[in-house]
Amino acid sequence: MNVVPALPTKQVFRPITGSDEVELFNQIPYVFNHEVAGYLVSGRRRRDRTWIALDDEGKLLARVAWWCRPRDTSPFLLDVFDYLPGTSRPVPRCSGPPWPRSFPRAPRLPSTPGSCHPTGATTGGAHRCRRSTGRRGAARRPTVDDEFVHYTSPRDWWRVATIPDSGEPVGLVIAARNQYRPIIAYIGVLAEHRGQRYIDEILAEGTRVLATTEPERIRASTDVGNTPMAAAFARAGYTVFEREIVMTWG
Repeated sequence: MNVVPALPTKQVFRPITGSDEVELFNQIPYVFNHEVAGYLVSGRRRRDRTWIALDDEGKLLARVAWWCRPRDTSPFLLDVFDYLPGTSRPVPRCSGPPWPRSFPRAPRLPSTPGSCHPTGATTGGAHRCRRSTGRRGAARRPTVDDEFVHYTSPRDWWRVATIPDSGEPVGLVIAARNQYRPIIAYIGVLAEHRGQRYIDEILAEGTRVLATTEPERIRASTDVGNTPMAAAFARAGYTVFEREIVMTWG
C-alpha cells in the first residue's frame, strides 16, 4: 500500500528576508547552492526575487528564484523552481498573462578541467586551430555580437579550425569568460564538414584554452535536439547538470 504524505493545511509564500535565510533557502539540494549568498551581494540575485514556500511550522516546502545580470533592471531568467519530495500540490490560480509555450532547450554542461583530456590542435591532424582575428571570413560568423562584447576575456581565446593544406575553414570555437565564469560561448562546424568528428578537436582546443586559467568549472550548453553536439560534450568529459526551458507568451 502506498502512503501519500499529508500536505500542510496552510502555506506561506514570501521572499526571503535576506542573507540570514540563505541556509533555509538552500535546504533543497542544488549543485550551485553555494553561489546564492554571493549573488545576493553582487546583485545577480535579489531578496525580493528569491521566494520560499513554508508550511504552518515554518519548514521549507518549495522555492523559486530569478537570476539577473548586475546591469539588469528586471529578472533575466527563472533558474530555481523546485520543491522537497512529498510536498507537491496543485499551483493556485493567479491573475496575469496566459501560461507561455515552452521550448525544451540547452542541457547545461559543466566540466572540471581534469575531467576532459583535451588533445589540443596538431598540424599533422585532420585540421588545425588558429586564433581568430575577429575579422569577417569564410567561417560562419556569430550573429550575437551584442552578447560577446560583454565578455571580459581576450579575443585571442577565439579559434578558427582550418584544413592544413588548403586553409579551408572547418569551424570555430569561442572560448570566453562571461561576468562570472569560463564558458564555451559558441562552437560550430560548417555544414559541409560535419560528420567527420572535427568537433572533437575544436571543442578540445576551446576547453584547453579555458583550462589554462585553472577554473573550478567550465560551462557550455546545447539544444536538447542537437544530439551530435551533446555527444561531443559527453566524449570530452562534460556532464549535464540542468536543463533550460525557453518560453514565449502566446
